[in-house]
Amino acid sequence: MPEITLRARRREAGKGPAHRCRREGWVPAVLYGRQVGSIPVQVPARELDRHLAAGLRTGAVVRLDLEDGERREWTAVLKEIQRDPVSLRVLHLDFQQVSLGDVLEVEIPVVVKGGEEVVRRGGIVQHQLPRVWVQAPVTAIPADIEVDVSGLAVGEHLTVADLRLPPGVRVLEDPDEVVVTVVAPRHEEEKAAAEPTAGEAGAAPGGGA
Repeated sequence: MPEITLRARRREAGKGPAHRCRREGWVPAVLYGRQVGSIPVQVPARELDRHLAAGLRTGAVVRLDLEDGERREWTAVLKEIQRDPVSLRVLHLDFQQVSLGDVLEVEIPVVVKGGEEVVRRGGIVQHQLPRVWVQAPVTAIPADIEVDVSGLAVGEHLTVADLRLPPGVRVLEDPDEVVVTVVAPRHEEEKAAAEPTAGEAGAAPGGGA
């Protein structure tokens, strides 16, 4: 079941009402789905910021407590967060109304664990696939997928096929796509490239007869 509840109110559609609700401390949003059609709504900015700071992200399932003449709760997936490119202030949200029995395709983050151990051994972790698309029942959508890199050595990597998924969750990415790899520090790579090979080391100076 969704653990986050967001209050919401119906609002007027259009750019003017959207600007007005931002000035009044709300964030404009839209709730759409089979049972609701498309409803312009607004959620409290402070309440939203608090949930975002606690880890609310796209793909999360929430309860939307909608005041629309009467109060009604809808289960919804946060599909999109639009931000100002400079201030990063949230400008608009998209919520998709769902039922608890639905199976959805959502994009969730991949969280790397154990990177400090790799660094301690002199490696650098390159996180190449920070988010993956998965298919899962609404009640089984994970907040994220953790990948442990503490055992990787320089030159080793993990692919999508190596991800450990919760029961009922299926990843939709190419199984061979690299998620994370461990490389040597740049100065070590440059040093290795500059060292002569065995053949070069044994060649006579001058290179001619």
